[in-house]
Amino acid sequence: MTGADSISLGLVAGAQLAGVPMFFGGYPITPASAILHSLSRLNEFGVTTFQAEDEIAAIASAIGASFAGQLGVTSSSGPGIALKGEAMGLAIMTELPLVIVNSQRGGPSTGLPTKTEQSDLYQAVYGRNGDAPMPVIAARSAADCFDVAIEAVRIATQYMTPVMVLTDGYIANAAEPWKVPDIWPMPKNLGVLLRGFEHIVVPEMNTGQLKTVLRDQFLVDAKPLNKVSGQPFRISEIEDAIGAYLDGAPGNGGGEVAEDDTQLPEKFSRHDDGTTRDGAVSPQSV
Repeated sequence: MTGADSISLGLVAGAQLAGVPMFFGGYPITPASAILHSLSRLNEFGVTTFQAEDEIAAIASAIGASFAGQLGVTSSSGPGIALKGEAMGLAIMTELPLVIVNSQRGGPSTGLPTKTEQSDLYQAVYGRNGDAPMPVIAARSAADCFDVAIEAVRIATQYMTPVMVLTDGYIANAAEPWKVPDIWPMPKNLGVLLRGFEHIVVPEMNTGQLKTVLRDQFLVDAKPLNKVSGQPFRISEIEDAIGAYLDGAPGNGGGEVAEDDTQLPEKFSRHDDGTTRDGAVSPQSV
C-alpha cells in the first residue's frame, strides 16, 4: 500500500465514520497528484473529485463543498500550499471542516518535484496572515497515513476547523505491507441478544458459514438451515424449520403458531378477492 493510496482510503473511511459525503478539489502537482488519482476511483463511497484549473480554485471548491454540508478536502505540495494560504484563513474564520494534505517536496519557490524533504513544518504551522491557527498532523509512514487521515477528518468535523496533514514524496510513493483494519460488522449487543433465545436458526444460501461465525464468536448453539440449489428460500421452507422447534411446545400442535388477531385486518377490511373476515359484508360492497 502506497502512502497516497493509504491516505486516500483513510480520508474515505473518515468521511464514512463522520457520516458526511466527501468532496476533493485538487490541482496536479508532484508528488500529491497520486491522491487525486486514487480518490477518483472511489466514487462508489460518496466521493466527488474535481480537477481545478489552479491551486486557489481547488481549495475554494473544497471550501464551497464544506459550506454546503460535505467534507471538503484538497491536497498539494509546498508551492501550492503557499497559494492556498489566503483560502485556508477563510476556512478558519468561517469555521468550516476542511482537510489539506501537504505532500512535501524539496526546495523553496517552485522547488524540486522529485526531491524529498520535510521542510514545510513552519509553513504549515505559521504560514498564514493574521491570527489563523490550525491543527497540523504528520504521518510517519505509508501505512500510518490511513490512521492520520481518519484522525484529521475527526478533528475537522468535530471542531469545525481546517486540518493540515503532512506527508512527503517518499511516504507518498513508498509502499509497505498494510494490515486491513479489523472492521466488525455485527452489532455490539448481538451476543447478548442471541443468548436471550432458546433456539437460533440461521437460514443461509451456503453450507453454513454465518452459523459457524456465530458459534465461534458468541458461543451460541446456532442451527443451520442451508440451501445450495441456486434458488432462494421459500417461505414454507423457513416456516417448516421454525415449526420443528415448536413441535411439542405447550399449546402448540404441528408447529403452527396461533393466530394473532391484532395483526390481522379489521373485520370489514376488504381482501384482494373482495371477501371480508368472518363472512361479514363490507359496507362498501353493499
